[in-house]
Amino acid sequence: MPELPWVRNDYAGTYDADLFFGAGQEGTPYVHIRTRAYNGMVPGPLIRMKACRNYRITVHNMLAEYPAGKTGTGSGQYDPTWTNLHLHGLHVSGDAPSDDVVTVNIKPGLSFTYTYRIPCDHAGGTNWYHPHKRGSTALQADGGAAGMVIIEGSVREAANTPVAYGTVPEHMLVVQEIVPYGANELVENAAAAEDQLLIVTTNTRASYWNGMTVKVEANLWQRVRILNVATTYNTVLTITPVNPVGGAPCSVVLLAKDGVFVASMPRSVPAEQSIFLSLSSRVDLAIRCPAAVSTRANAGKIVAEHHIRYRHIKHNGVAELPDTDIITTIANIVVYSSARPVAPNLPVWQPCRPAYLTKLAAPSGSPRPVAAIAVAALDGVPLTLGSTVQWDVSFSFLHPLHTHVNHMQLGPVTAANQWSSLPGWNVAGDWIDTLAAPGTVPVYIRPERYTGKMVVHCHVAYHADSLGMTAAMAISGSGDGPNDIPVVTNFGTCITAPPKNQPYTTNAPFAITSFGAKMLAYKFHRGGEGIAYKNYNIGRRAILNLDRINTGIVRNDGASVEIDYSSAFGRYFVTRVRNAEWMLYTVNIQTAGVYSAALHVAAPFREDQAPITMNWSLWLDPSSGSGCPHPGSSALLVRVRDDGWKGTGPTAPAPIRAHPEAVVSRLKFNLPAGVHTLSLCFEGSAGGFELYYLEVLKST
Repeated sequence: MPELPWVRNDYAGTYDADLFFGAGQEGTPYVHIRTRAYNGMVPGPLIRMKACRNYRITVHNMLAEYPAGKTGTGSGQYDPTWTNLHLHGLHVSGDAPSDDVVTVNIKPGLSFTYTYRIPCDHAGGTNWYHPHKRGSTALQADGGAAGMVIIEGSVREAANTPVAYGTVPEHMLVVQEIVPYGANELVENAAAAEDQLLIVTTNTRASYWNGMTVKVEANLWQRVRILNVATTYNTVLTITPVNPVGGAPCSVVLLAKDGVFVASMPRSVPAEQSIFLSLSSRVDLAIRCPAAVSTRANAGKIVAEHHIRYRHIKHNGVAELPDTDIITTIANIVVYSSARPVAPNLPVWQPCRPAYLTKLAAPSGSPRPVAAIAVAALDGVPLTLGSTVQWDVSFSFLHPLHTHVNHMQLGPVTAANQWSSLPGWNVAGDWIDTLAAPGTVPVYIRPERYTGKMVVHCHVAYHADSLGMTAAMAISGSGDGPNDIPVVTNFGTCITAPPKNQPYTTNAPFAITSFGAKMLAYKFHRGGEGIAYKNYNIGRRAILNLDRINTGIVRNDGASVEIDYSSAFGRYFVTRVRNAEWMLYTVNIQTAGVYSAALHVAAPFREDQAPITMNWSLWLDPSSGSGCPHPGSSALLVRVRDDGWKGTGPTAPAPIRAHPEAVVSRLKFNLPAGVHTLSLCFEGSAGGFELYYLEVLKST
């Protein structure tokens, strides 16, 4: 899945990016649609953000060439060419220039820059983004303008995370259900708004599913992040073997709901690997798929396949009604043989909680009845920072209730407010931002940190647009606004300080002499994910690029960084380097002076392909856990930008094994004498090169 590229703005102290909202083309053998999309893609690019950083996203409305359509206010379908942006699930301010969906409306041909100050205690998790312009949300978000947001948690969270969870490869699945025809669906909404952008080439009802193939190694745990955009109905996903070896299905456990880890992991899921998804739900799963024969001899061979199937469930207030006309395979899990041993069961783990997600007690006051069908009654109702309220929510089975800014915590769960086909899915104490359940469900809400607007609405977009099922509550108290930098004074239950970095060889740091030093890339610090390094295991890790296959374990500290060995050069190297990864090194600078830096890298030659971006930076003595420090930090030594690097060796797909060449920084920098740390950060890398050395050269 393509990722939104961030540009580090040292002057402003932010990470900047652009989202282009415009027309996009999508199709299947049955239907072709001209619809709305971000950056020309459905789903839009993956957005990665990190706790304790500032981001600016400029949304450019590219629809100036299309007629404006119907205009209006209040409830209805109108303003089809206007837009805005909502980061769904984030704990950020609901006022401009942050996550404001009430007053910010971007006209065609204009742009707006959102600023998001991600708190240093923000929980890591899977979230998403979409337009939230009243009058056109259904037409825009349900039409394809949506994408996944992943928040990388704080260093305290990373330090608390067991290696078994923190090092598994991850896969992203966005279920984008696009339904052109049907009551209150795209074509009907477009006609009501007098929209002239949407074009559908079929006259029959059809659903478009943005499926994918998830490639996994046999017998190993993999993390699958799932976003369900959907339009109207709640859904059950099942993972069904279609070519099982020995007839065994995958092991499937639940890790997180709506961007928040469950209280005790891993949590088993109902029978037949059934997973509940409401509109806008996110679930994080861990899966382990078996293979009866998995050896080095057949490593990399496909040994099994499973289907991820999608089934609507309707609810009439009494019974659940499976919609058997809409059961479809939306994605495949392809299992490749692996030479590694079967991974053990995941350990039991109780994640620590930031203060805004700690357990809430039922308030002493009377619960407030909230009917999701009449949520407009909450408009203007006051809330107070730090004060817990209880809502008894009804009708959420047909009108999934979503809260901005602050999550809801489930109160008591009974047979009357639990899905009978998924017993045990809802558990008292779960944190969610979208509620869909039968009966009446007690939920607790405690506004934290941010004053201002908190929007609450039914997440059937047509209902929020046209039937008035939306409200903006008002949070008061002594807290933060959108332009304040959140200061964490209460770390909740995350009280364990992050571990200290330790050099790879404690008593012998790399010595930078008067001639410089050439440091082996794989000898980065010990200390764990987010402390000594940052690594993204995206998708199926290449079988031959694993130290545990070719070389034995090079490092015995559990580091997830991919390391391989070149017999041609007799060297270990770091491979599959990706954007936003970093590694920390200790050096002993024997002589203060002026230096330059170089990376020794190799990759296949790419004569007829896009170049590999060799963008990297070097930082002196970054603060603990910061890795690549915040833009504007005085720790920056040098930044190298090379978007035209073509590689050094044979044309792919031949083995890389080209002799590494030095990519040298032209800019020079000063280094003080003594023992220091250097942070090597990658920006824009596509993951296609090998890194052998970091070299520091003494300048003459």
